[in-house]
Amino acid sequence: MEQKEFSFALISPDSNELMREIFSIRYQVYCKERGFIKKDDFPSGAESDKYDAHSLHFGARYDNEIVGTSRLVLNNPYGFPIEEQARGKLRIDLSFVDRNKIAEISRVAISKVYKHKLSKDLRRKYYNRQARNELKDHLKPVRPLAFGLYRNMYQESKRRGIVYWLALMKTSLWTLLRSHNLVFHQIGDSVDFYGKVEPYICNLEELEVILYQRSPKLLDFFTDGLEEEYRPNTRLFCPASDSFGLDKGNA
Repeated sequence: MEQKEFSFALISPDSNELMREIFSIRYQVYCKERGFIKKDDFPSGAESDKYDAHSLHFGARYDNEIVGTSRLVLNNPYGFPIEEQARGKLRIDLSFVDRNKIAEISRVAISKVYKHKLSKDLRRKYYNRQARNELKDHLKPVRPLAFGLYRNMYQESKRRGIVYWLALMKTSLWTLLRSHNLVFHQIGDSVDFYGKVEPYICNLEELEVILYQRSPKLLDFFTDGLEEEYRPNTRLFCPASDSFGLDKGNA
């Protein structure tokens, strides 16, 4: 059986065809599969919103098709989606840091249509035998697609001086990420946004320390291909902290 290519990329907003593919994937997932957004609101079959013009968009391509996407919402005149959706529920003041150092993970979408394509054959193609053996304890329960998108978001964040990630996510996703030492800290009460979700923050500098101490192979995976000047200086790392200045019960 022929193995097929699986790749990730930051999508230029000027690439109209690729952006259309991204919006179509989002429509497939958020409108048709999950029913979070009304299909009638997007008769063109492409889901988009006011934050897209102020975001970095990432695509995962397989068999010459974009099969997954995510975005990082940057500082913009509308604020961050988490501020709109969790208004009055946040326990921290986001003005504690330069807003240009903050980005929000949003619109992570992987369509069920492509799940058969994301098979064991794909995993064998994406990770060579040695890399699979080294990473199997860290990546076994997670599709390479999701980790590839997170790696691209991490690397582009490093290049742009972004230190903090915001995210609205379900507890189940938070638990899954934390099981791989991708630590996010809850910063507010639950809100109803496409179901019950909680607001979280991730300090990328703290994350690097945690991965260095607990999952060094995963840190190697995240930094693979990143320019030397943006790589974390692990010689300066001190013991990892789970608290991030928050109570243990909120971590």
